[in-house]
Amino acid sequence: MPNSIQIDVFIDGEETPFLDDIKALWINRWAKNYSSLGTLCFNSPVNVKGQAGIAGLPPNLTQAFEIRNPDIFFTARLGGEKIALGGIEITVHSPDGSNVEKRYPFIWAGRKHDFTAFVVSPYMKTRAGGQVNKLPNRHSARNLDFIDEWMVKASPVAPLHQIIPIMELQEDYESARKILKVDLLPLADLSGYFCDLLAEKIKPKSSENRISKFVVDIKKVATACKSVTRYTKPSSFIEQGNRWIQIYNTRPDSGHWERGEGQFDSIDGRLMFTLDEAEIKGLNKALEFWMPQLSSGHAWVVEQVERDHGSKRLRNIVKVLSKYMKVKFADDLTPDDLKILQNNPGLTLERLDWASGILHIAALVGTSSPAAIARAGLKSPSSKTVSDVQRVLESNTTFISTHRLYETAWAESFKKGVLATPSGSTVLAPRIPESQFSIKCDFGNRQVFFAGDCTKAQLMAIRQLHRQCFE
Repeated sequence: MPNSIQIDVFIDGEETPFLDDIKALWINRWAKNYSSLGTLCFNSPVNVKGQAGIAGLPPNLTQAFEIRNPDIFFTARLGGEKIALGGIEITVHSPDGSNVEKRYPFIWAGRKHDFTAFVVSPYMKTRAGGQVNKLPNRHSARNLDFIDEWMVKASPVAPLHQIIPIMELQEDYESARKILKVDLLPLADLSGYFCDLLAEKIKPKSSENRISKFVVDIKKVATACKSVTRYTKPSSFIEQGNRWIQIYNTRPDSGHWERGEGQFDSIDGRLMFTLDEAEIKGLNKALEFWMPQLSSGHAWVVEQVERDHGSKRLRNIVKVLSKYMKVKFADDLTPDDLKILQNNPGLTLERLDWASGILHIAALVGTSSPAAIARAGLKSPSSKTVSDVQRVLESNTTFISTHRLYETAWAESFKKGVLATPSGSTVLAPRIPESQFSIKCDFGNRQVFFAGDCTKAQLMAIRQLHRQCFE
């Protein structure tokens, strides 16, 4: 009687409907082609969002999942050993660069920890304004790079990494088919790959080149996706000799406590994508990541450090990727760095809100209720949080500096602006680390809170005022 082969399934939060389909397709394919190797038994899914779920992972997968939890991941128990087969990250969102790069950390983790990692998405999607987003050229080209890597290894069980547009996620399949002139892969092909991979792990050559056929099919799709798009340079990125610089112009007033992870959106994936570019092409590049408006002393950043980085994306940047690149907060930028930003204003592209200057909180509040502003848009804030923010908003002597380090003559403007405030004023300068203000200056009895001094309540008050003025 063939042995029972147990498959452990790990999921990120709620179980996806894709899982049942994948299991059913896998079981059918196994019964048809590999029943002599053993009987499949899928164990109940384990949620890796909880500590108990993480504890069930092999050590290398624990490290990988700290980078990014996939939606579905499979391991097999073979001869008392847990074998990582790989997993799938699923997105139904627009397959533009940002949404793909948001999930790229799973592919990065797969490459670093030696397991198969797929990101699946629609091929294209139409946004509300009518803009059609397609899988970008750079990501399609990266798919082809991954396939080349796999082929060089000349082994069907070598890990495979790919961003795959699939039929089931494409709402208007005929339109996609008309553009690409090739069929998108169905979910059955992904399920079939994991089935064949398991068979190869148990008995080499048992899959009879089915995995190679799957790779040929994904290469056809990747080639088609690349052929109907044009290459576009990554945004906020500059190359200087062997130095690559990626800018992320997140502001200190962007709601870090309110939106947490959203503050860094897809930037960790973008950095991983760039690092892979150098590795795959054998380029000797030194990557630097700059955050010209965010101080390392920002209260949220400090809080994250104290809590061992609850934000996975910030953790990826400062703990994982800092081994491969240099991370620079606003207080780490040199005068030469700032000249680069001043000479290349497109690198610091940001939504235009408050121009650089000194703003009076009372004027921004106007006739509105400070209590209403303090509470607006926050999800279940504590009464203490609201009262602390409200207290800042009610101050008639508090001002905000909105100066940017990368603007010419900002320091003189800042000095003049602070000295122009009434005696006894408080000036919050959340974008300016004190170490960057080199002008010797006596502000009299005015109190200046530089970036590392601003409290959580003060920063949240600025966020709430920004919401009041612009959202």
